[in-house]
Amino acid sequence: MHRALPSLIALACLLAPAIARADEGDTVYGRLSGDLVLSAGIGGGMVVNDRVGPEITGTTTIELRARLLDSGGLVIAPEWRPEGDDRVIVGVDVRPLFLLRFLMNMQSGDAWLDLFVDSIGIDLGVAIGPFDDDVGVATALGLGVDVPLFLPDGVLGGVFFRVATRWVGALSTDQLAPTGGTNDLVVLGVLTVRGVADLGLGGWAPPTYRVREQ
Repeated sequence: MHRALPSLIALACLLAPAIARADEGDTVYGRLSGDLVLSAGIGGGMVVNDRVGPEITGTTTIELRARLLDSGGLVIAPEWRPEGDDRVIVGVDVRPLFLLRFLMNMQSGDAWLDLFVDSIGIDLGVAIGPFDDDVGVATALGLGVDVPLFLPDGVLGGVFFRVATRWVGALSTDQLAPTGGTNDLVVLGVLTVRGVADLGLGGWAPPTYRVREQ
């Protein structure tokens, strides 16, 4: 997946000029008023871990995400837990369905449904923690979808409720594993606000193809 992200970003850069010129009929729903989709959210959920048999506890999280053309980018998500197993997730956020839908001209014409489908994606990265003990690193894999709640016009991309699961796995033989090599599954609900920033990719073209101004 880490190898796939540069290819996805390169494809997004090639498509940026065409997509950035799309009007409302192209069903991009204002997300491409800029090139970079930014989101911030706060929420919490339930954690099931296997430290001493199955154990259920709670967690609070903040999610910060940045995606190029709403298709691929980075995620940073600290987690706080009452028992002290605080950690931070750092990884890649991959959502390929928007570019696929755009290229294949597949849209319902309904903003809620299109944005819901486009938001389906995976997170792949590492969990760093716990911070009250010896810090370690484990594999983190997530799957989620954003449910649109409010979709205004303009650079504010909207308000969403993200429903996601995240699995953190560490082999007991891994000396870098947090919490002694235990695994856990997190089920999350996160209230998210989304906006866009302009990196200028929509006006980019190779130098040999630039039109000289008279």
